[in-house]
Amino acid sequence: MAVRYELRGVEYPGQPRTIWRFGEPECPLRLAQAPLGVGGAPMGHVRQANARQAGATYRGTNREINPISVTVRVGPVKPGEDAFDLWHTWRESLGDGTNLAEFHVVSPGGGSRWQYVRLESAIADQPFELLQNVGWCTEEAVLVSDESWWNGATINPAPFTADNFDNWVIRNDGDVATWPFWKLTGPGTFSIGVGTERVLLPKLQPNEVWTVETNPEFPHIRDWTGKDVWGKAGNVAWYDNVPAKATVPLNIEGVGTSADSRVEVWLPQKYQRAAA
Repeated sequence: MAVRYELRGVEYPGQPRTIWRFGEPECPLRLAQAPLGVGGAPMGHVRQANARQAGATYRGTNREINPISVTVRVGPVKPGEDAFDLWHTWRESLGDGTNLAEFHVVSPGGGSRWQYVRLESAIADQPFELLQNVGWCTEEAVLVSDESWWNGATINPAPFTADNFDNWVIRNDGDVATWPFWKLTGPGTFSIGVGTERVLLPKLQPNEVWTVETNPEFPHIRDWTGKDVWGKAGNVAWYDNVPAKATVPLNIEGVGTSADSRVEVWLPQKYQRAAA
């Protein structure tokens, strides 16, 4: 099995995404060449050089947004109306740069990594006479992720019940440290965390559900209606994440639980490059 590329177009209200599995028999689009930009986002080291210093002192690495260039053969299909309809569907699936599509790379082993991408620049004008007369055209689209990293399948163990909260671990196979996302279902007073951390939350009533995002870039604690309930939780915060290529303890405790109590956890996996 060869590496396969797939674009899941932007979503419009009331419409499903258009999915292009480039090169598949049922797909009327194919790639004229392998995409550029799947090896990882551009990066640069930051160094400080002082007077009379031999060499320089490394201070860190900056990673940029990730541009992906795809050269797409649209068609061939029946010239005229069919070709124009296909071309318009392709262009609509890219959006206008304000909305997000998904670019997926499926490796021979079946693993998939993807980025949320937006159209970065206008596509050059097309020779519409090709669509009218021969039913195909070729064009290049530059898609850009606002993130540096490629997403992999999120780790999501089976829900934990009150009789099996103890002695679990979770592994991050990715290339960057990531933060767990939790879902708690009452009744119970739960403590959650990873590594050496346990953070106590207020008591939940039967069937009361809270979600907890521990990523400090966009943290939240919300109830089942989506309402912010961080105020009820008090002055709490999470400081431990799961480092890259590491396995750490998964800390779950519950008091006043029942057979209906549940704790679920999700751990994102993020990678430097697309291919597994």
